[in-house]
Amino acid sequence: MKSKAMMALKILIAFAIPFAISALYCLVRGVTLIELYLPASYNNDCVFYYKLVDAIVTKGGPTGFFGFNESHAMIGGFAAWSPLLLMPWALWGVIFGWTYSSVIWCNLTLFGIALAVFVGLAEVDFKTLGALFVMLLLFPGFSINLMNVLPEIVVVSVMLVYLGFAVRAAAKGPRISYIVAMYIIAAYLTVTRPYMLLLMIIPTYYLGKQTKKSVAALCFVLVSGVSFLGNVLVGHFFTAAYFEPLFNTDFVKEFMAGHFSMSFWMAVSVFKSMTKGIAGALVDAFSYGLTMGTQYVVAIVTAIAAFVMAVRKGENKYGALCWFHFTSVMALLLAIVFFLRKTNEGGRHIWAFAVIGIVIVCACGFDKLGIAVKAISAALLIVFCTRGAIVPTDYDIPMPNEAAKENVEFWKTVFEDKNVFASDAKGYDNTVMWVFIDYAGETGVVTEYNELYALPSGMGISCCYPDYVISNFDNLQSKFIVADSRGKVAALCAEKGLKVVGEHENVIMYQRY
Repeated sequence: MKSKAMMALKILIAFAIPFAISALYCLVRGVTLIELYLPASYNNDCVFYYKLVDAIVTKGGPTGFFGFNESHAMIGGFAAWSPLLLMPWALWGVIFGWTYSSVIWCNLTLFGIALAVFVGLAEVDFKTLGALFVMLLLFPGFSINLMNVLPEIVVVSVMLVYLGFAVRAAAKGPRISYIVAMYIIAAYLTVTRPYMLLLMIIPTYYLGKQTKKSVAALCFVLVSGVSFLGNVLVGHFFTAAYFEPLFNTDFVKEFMAGHFSMSFWMAVSVFKSMTKGIAGALVDAFSYGLTMGTQYVVAIVTAIAAFVMAVRKGENKYGALCWFHFTSVMALLLAIVFFLRKTNEGGRHIWAFAVIGIVIVCACGFDKLGIAVKAISAALLIVFCTRGAIVPTDYDIPMPNEAAKENVEFWKTVFEDKNVFASDAKGYDNTVMWVFIDYAGETGVVTEYNELYALPSGMGISCCYPDYVISNFDNLQSKFIVADSRGKVAALCAEKGLKVVGEHENVIMYQRY
């Protein structure tokens, strides 16, 4: 009875950890959780995620098109992200309502539940729980993602449950129920992101211990194949084409065409360029606390720590998990370098593995690490805090912002007064073109976007380049255009005599028909 009570207490503490970390982070920043204001977020992806979920909750799905340069999905109006990642938020919105603060409370609850499940499955002790709290607290990127509308928190929460089953299988023996659970979670994540095929490795490894290796290999091929097919189908039917291909395979195409020398030197050039970019991000993490850089650092450091734990002499029942984390981070880094080729985007994708790395290192043998490795890890995290990562320069929590709040309220009033609403007819009639950058003379300007939070529920947002809008102006399909009033697009709209819906500061909205 006492052991059950202790486990219940640990589960309760685990659930409270994300709330405590977020509250402490806000305290350091001089605000409270309830003061955060989502439309003030620095990340413009957040407005897409928020309005997509808003449309699902209120209309059953977008009635306008979310996309880029007027691209749209074949089914629904979703942008470049899998709608499956939005489901936890949508469920929360259906049950509790969807407001600007909803996503923060949903994220905290979702991660709290996931961590509680992990603690229950892994049966961690209080020492490990304390180490988890401290390490996550000292990783500012964790707090920042918790309090934003970014799907990485959904991904890492699901991965935590997966990890719980993996740790339990390592400690108690690989039961079929644990293996099936891991396969299901791996399949879900693979459908949303193809590189999550990496998660098929652990259940296949344990299945190979339970049955013939040929059976395990067959299961790996079947589950991976079906999951990857699901990813392709979801991408084909439910996501819109981005401005450019999300993954670059030029040197692979050259190789397949038989141009082996050209393919090799293209790969070398890409490797040099991307490693220079990632190295720069690592340096910036220590120079001024670049959030994206800290994500790479934590992922790499935890991967190295996992490698050390895996190769140390002596029995380590979690050796397979340590090897898994090390190889996963290395594989993801290679994918970022050769195929994604965007240091910033790569930092977002590797963030989940940074958090999972912290959990693996704490739960799977932190006590076995040498004092030098522990000291280096602690020093890295302390440097982040002292060198500026607490107040980041790239990503940040949505701090209170009266100007942003006044702007959103202004546009809400405009939309009500001008009778702007999402009609029942789905399509471009309910779509707003957001010209997110433009040129005032020779100077580039960025169009403010927090007014998009005020759009009527269900309306879609098509993020567009000014060149696309200007060159296709007479053939555009979206009903509304939001642009910077100082830019070329606004000047063209005025020249064509389009109706002005509203104007505030440097943002103007036109109605085309």
